[in-house]
Amino acid sequence: MSRLRRTTTSILATGMLLTSLASASANVCNQILASLPTVRHGSIAYQYDSGNWQLLVRSHPADTAGTTKFYYILKDQARKRGMLVVKSARQTESGEAADNTISLLRLPSAEPHSESCYGGNADNPVRKGSREETVKLDGYERYHRYGDNGVSGVAKIRDFHVLYESDAPKYRSLAEGSRCIRTDNNNGSAVNGVSNRSRFSLDRGVVDRGASAARAVLATLFRPALGYEGDLKDMKIRMLPFSVSAAGIACVPFSVTGIGNHSILRVQDIDDIDGGVRRPEWRINED
Repeated sequence: MSRLRRTTTSILATGMLLTSLASASANVCNQILASLPTVRHGSIAYQYDSGNWQLLVRSHPADTAGTTKFYYILKDQARKRGMLVVKSARQTESGEAADNTISLLRLPSAEPHSESCYGGNADNPVRKGSREETVKLDGYERYHRYGDNGVSGVAKIRDFHVLYESDAPKYRSLAEGSRCIRTDNNNGSAVNGVSNRSRFSLDRGVVDRGASAARAVLATLFRPALGYEGDLKDMKIRMLPFSVSAAGIACVPFSVTGIGNHSILRVQDIDDIDGGVRRPEWRINED
């Protein structure tokens, strides 16, 4: 079989798979909205043992041993697309040492985002596809807090990020294909001092308020020891591109293993901006 024929066959198969995934996601979304008609934008739903749809609560979540599929709900959206970031971990138990590594999982989009934005760019999230890497926690955090490009593993960290077409309010006046921005962009994506890059940090203060330029310069020059909010294990960052239906609705799936009272789960749609402010990161067991 020629290379052209193999490539064409691969593209067709990928297109059929993505269409199937999008259709399945729409069906689940219809089930959730029918079962929970008053569900609010920014909620997280899941099916418990009974098979009924329930909302995940921010405090004292029901224990879900094993792997559970959750759905982040978007409603009344004028956007066509977005990027969901999911952070999970668990607090250490007595006698356990905290991990010094973090897993980065990039998941593919269920529907291709605008090709006019990417062209043949290798940073297209669909072209990049799914990939998981493990990097040093210190390097990951220094990069996302301060933009330190001299950390160990920076190539893997930067490769985790993608170029995507943003529908954030500040870009809506631009033509299709002119809204390209990286998920780790710092300057162009800043909203009220908080950039895309800072939203990937594990420091809640940096996520909520950003990192000052002066602090970033000092941290990059002198690299003081970083402080963390508690000792954590099994840290994982997931990044999921998603598309919004013509009705302004999306139910973005993600899976997490073991959610309970010692778990950390933080979820955010990095383009969800209202009134010049980014929507707060959704967190359990912390707020």
